Amino acid sequence: MTPKKLLLALAAWFVWFICMLAAAFAGAGVVACIWGADVIHDRSHPAFWLWMVLMAPGMLIAAAGALAAIVLPVYITFQIPMRRKGQPSGWLGAYIKAVERVLQDEW
Repeated sequence: MTPKKLLLALAAWFVWFICMLAAAFAGAGVVACIWGADVIHDRSHPAFWLWMVLMAPGMLIAAAGALAAIVLPVYITFQIPMRRKGQPSGWLGAYIKAVERVLQDEW
């Protein structure tokens, strides 16, 4: 892997991580809008538990969305290898091949 491709891959995964953090902060923002910011630190308040409930699925949805919308297109566009040579492709390899077929039809 060339240094340029490594930096692109690292940037894509950094944006993926930022999307997950944004989902966690969005849950905190919803709770802060409803009850005020100082109740988040009180673990006995319902606001704290609502934040925990909103944070987990939000982070999972953000991770899946960022993987499909940011990381995989960067890897496909710049032809960054997703696995080592000789390693069998799993479900991700099949997904990438399907995305490549769709993108070839559109371009």
